[in-house]
Amino acid sequence: MVGGGGLTEIVPGAAEVAPAVPSAVYVSVLSLSRILRRGLAPLTPVTRVLADAVGATLAAPLVATAAEPPMDAAALDGYAVSGPGPWWTVRPERVHPRMAALNDGESARIAHGTPTPMGATAVMRAEDVMFSRVSGRVVLMRAPHAPLRDDTRVRGEQWHAGTVLAAAGTRVGPAVVSVGSSADIVTATVRGPVSADVLVTGSRFAPGPRGEDAVTPVVASFLAAGDIRCRKVWQIADGELLRAWFAMPAGAELVIVVGALDEMRCLLTEVGAEIVVDGVMIRPGGEQLIARLPDGRTLIVVPANPFEAITALMVTTRCVVDALTDRVPGKIRGRLVDRSSPPGQTTDIVPVTQVEGGVWRATGAVGIPHLAHLVTAQALALLPPGSARGTLAELILLPR
Repeated sequence: MVGGGGLTEIVPGAAEVAPAVPSAVYVSVLSLSRILRRGLAPLTPVTRVLADAVGATLAAPLVATAAEPPMDAAALDGYAVSGPGPWWTVRPERVHPRMAALNDGESARIAHGTPTPMGATAVMRAEDVMFSRVSGRVVLMRAPHAPLRDDTRVRGEQWHAGTVLAAAGTRVGPAVVSVGSSADIVTATVRGPVSADVLVTGSRFAPGPRGEDAVTPVVASFLAAGDIRCRKVWQIADGELLRAWFAMPAGAELVIVVGALDEMRCLLTEVGAEIVVDGVMIRPGGEQLIARLPDGRTLIVVPANPFEAITALMVTTRCVVDALTDRVPGKIRGRLVDRSSPPGQTTDIVPVTQVEGGVWRATGAVGIPHLAHLVTAQALALLPPGSARGTLAELILLPR
């Protein structure tokens, strides 16, 4: 849980009495999720209105409380009929709730979704019928060559009461919200969505004339793609202002610092924070750390270089969100046809776009100090060490 007092224990000389930071762990991409799940405690489940919980994770299954459909109903516009035919007289009124039961040999116009009347044995879609006269009466008949089928949605054919519509650990997306609405489920027990405060550091943010940076305007959009709601982006000069910010009352579950990596290590030592990950074996963006603060918040520190910062956040935050919300992770893969990587332990992060044939190609180089090569990119590919061209790589989709 997030505490309300912030890191108020930061005082001069605190480093002399603070407990030592445990040994840091430099990890591979493959082990990152496992280490974070072991080192970070999941958020406490809360009950939210399902429509307001997009980006959260179900902490309990979404269970139907009633059958769907709740009664037999027409799957399409057409006619409700009673009996085997081969023809049916047509009632003048459409099917409605107070309509008298159909007798054998009768039919009535019915709209999509309308419950079938008493006595109905089938629903025939409008394009499958034709009209004729028998003994001077207008009758409905099955059209020649129309298939023998019943377009009735039978009660409970989608699900029954007690059916699990979405399992615990499932991301709450628009489809989950829609299914919940279909089942008249208003609230759900979830973890998240994860909220974050972002601190972009650097002397250029000191009082007085300053230049704009390339991370502040876009970081919230990249975080939103990973289901992190950015509360505020702070621009803070290196030094005592950064230290003072951590003495403020806590707000979000996650704190992200761009830059000031060495200074943050010193600060974490003073307050007795636990560094869970100190470096990830990726290129670029590997120089980062993830820590658990004494008040329960999670801290991520990434490099100041815009491309490295965004790369590190896109790779790391998805694993942090999975750990904090106890989410079952999902992966997308694609075949990268024009890049290989040297042997070793480092995973290359390559901006890619999909081309004809469904394969993926790189859109630019790595290690650059700007996001120009992401302008046309659709995803970041995680290219394992020692990969040849044509490797099936994991993809992280980029916001567009």
